[in-house]
Amino acid sequence: MNKFRYEIISGTSPVYIEKYFKLISDTWDDNQRYYGKGWEVKIEYKEPRSFGNIYIPVTKIIFMGDKKICQRIIKDFRMKFLSAGG
Repeated sequence: MNKFRYEIISGTSPVYIEKYFKLISDTWDDNQRYYGKGWEVKIEYKEPRSFGNIYIPVTKIIFMGDKKICQRIIKDFRMKFLSAGG
C-alpha cells in the first residue's frame, strides 16, 4: 500500500462531517476515526474562529491510507461540502 497523509481544515459543522463519514465508512470508533477499504480518516475539533459576533467551527480532517483511494475520498469530500458563498 502506498502510504499517504493529507489534512484539511474545514469550517463545516462537525455534525455534517461526522454524518458524511459514517455514511461512507465501513466502521468507526468513539475516537472520531472512520475506516474504509484502504483508507482511514481522523477528525479533530479545534477552537472556533470568531469574527466579531460570528463563530465559525474549525475541524481538522486527516486522511490516511492508500494515496489513490485517499485522493478519491478527498475529491468526493470537497465536492460534498463545496461552498461558493453568496
